[in-house]
Amino acid sequence: MRSTLWKGLEKVQSSLSMAEWVWRLFSVVSIGGSAVVAGVLAKIDPIFSQMGWVYWFFVSLIAGSMVSLILLMIKAAVLRQSMAEYYERLSVPKSQVNPMLETFVDIIIPVEDLRLPTTQIHANKHFRRCKFVGPATIAISGGSYSNSGFAEIGDIIALPNNSHLVGVTLLQNCVVEACEFIRVTIIADQNTARGFAEAGAPVKGLV
Repeated sequence: MRSTLWKGLEKVQSSLSMAEWVWRLFSVVSIGGSAVVAGVLAKIDPIFSQMGWVYWFFVSLIAGSMVSLILLMIKAAVLRQSMAEYYERLSVPKSQVNPMLETFVDIIIPVEDLRLPTTQIHANKHFRRCKFVGPATIAISGGSYSNSGFAEIGDIIALPNNSHLVGVTLLQNCVVEACEFIRVTIIADQNTARGFAEAGAPVKGLV
């Protein structure tokens, strides 16, 4: 595995080096070619042809300098764009939440960070002293919720029986202890929602 990874890195480095060498070759050919073409044109021009090789060289030097300046501006623009993208990536905070964990303790959890690659179901997991932060929606089905609170969540919505959800993070039969849900909309099946209602939470949609 390590050998394969190393070979992959070598290929990437070789590709970058090749691209850099191609750019350098292109720059040399462009600058030299433009200077030569400008010198030839100056030599055959009726006016400059009478001024001698010093003027032809001067015209070639000006042409080469102009092409060099253009290439330098292109290179600087590419570098600025690369730096801007680099700093933009650095400015985006990286999530510290691994949604594949089975136990979460003392973590502030942006609900969006709980998204899984396929189905959004977290089954039989344990959350202790965590804060679920929105704005987002969480579906709850079964489980144990003790010493937990809700802040700015509005009403808990009880779903009709046999409801099918897509794209919503579901906590299924999870153990939640001393956690807090902040700015999160809670939806739940009828039995779970009834349990929240009996505990004093505002619930809408019970049948």
